[in-house]
This record gives sequence, structure tokens and C-alpha cells, in this order.
Amino acid sequence: MADIDAQSHDQPETHDILIGYGSQTHTFQLPQTATLSDLQAQIFDTFSVAPEHQKLMAPKLGLLRDTSLTITSIPSPPKKILLMGSSTTVVANVQAANAPDAANQRRFGGTGPIKPAKPAHRVDWTKASESAIYTFTEINVLRHLPNSDRSATYLKRLRDDPGIRAVMRKHKWTVPLLSELDPAEHTTMVSG
Repeated sequence: MADIDAQSHDQPETHDILIGYGSQTHTFQLPQTATLSDLQAQIFDTFSVAPEHQKLMAPKLGLLRDTSLTITSIPSPPKKILLMGSSTTVVANVQAANAPDAANQRRFGGTGPIKPAKPAHRVDWTKASESAIYTFTEINVLRHLPNSDRSATYLKRLRDDPGIRAVMRKHKWTVPLLSELDPAEHTTMVSG
């Protein structure tokens, strides 16, 4: 009887840890002294997710980053951890698809995703010729006012505005002069 008790004390106690990965779950039995690194090695053997691609989320602890963390520090019950990561097959497929040779195959008619077509810039010559006809034919800036260069820029912006040009094209308006008004000449004061 003493031999049986001595043997049970010599064997380390094991902990069951449930790992969820996608729709799969697996229970790992680990000794009390096992670390997160040991768990990651067993996860690799079972799910084929390399330790450098594994993200493990534990309840109350969040993301487990320290690989020297012992399994006993994970809260219980339950010792369920969510595994996020890509298997070595998926990683290899992505790396192969991103290789320079694969990019050349996609670009020159090989297999792989098709790039969306870029729309061709098409010029509507009727609209362009009408825009040249239905517009302001001359711009007049009052040189005796300050900032005449700024005024000229503003009047050119008005003349070239797509909305204004569309209205002028629609109504077939040709305006001979777009001019700045002198505020001293065109201001009236009405007293009440």
C-alpha cells in the first residue's frame, strides 16, 4: 500500500486544457509543470499551426504572450483557450501566391485572381465643343482694386466650374463678359 501511495506522489498531476480552433475542439493533458511553450508544441502536432502563427486567448487573461507562463496560472474551471492562427498549409499557399513568379502569372494571363479593369477615359467631343461655345468669352478684372490677381483667379474658377458650364451648355448661353463689380459704384444705402 505504501508503494502505491509513493508512486502516486511521484507522478505529476495533469491538467486538462480544452483548445477551440475554428469548429474543432481538442483536450490536451499536460503536467502541472508544463509551460505555454509546451502547449504550443502540442497544438502544432494536433492542428498544424506553427507556434509563431498561434494566438491564444484565455478567459480572464486575454491574449497569452509569455511562453514561459505555466499552465497552472490559467484560470480554472474551465481551462478553455481559443486558438487563432493559420495552418502551415494555408501559410505556404499564401506565400506561394505572393511570390514574384505567381504575380507575373496573374499579370500575364495565368491563374489567380483577376484584377479589376480600369475604366478608359473617354472624351465626349460634343460636350467639349459645346463647352468651348457656351461659356464666358472674356474675363474683366478691375485693376485699380487691391488683389487683382486673386480676383482674376477667382473669376477663372467660376468660368471653368463644371456646374456652371453644364448650366450654360443646357440653356445654350454664351455670355460675352464675366466681370468684377466695383463695390463703390454699385452700393446703395437705404435709410429707414
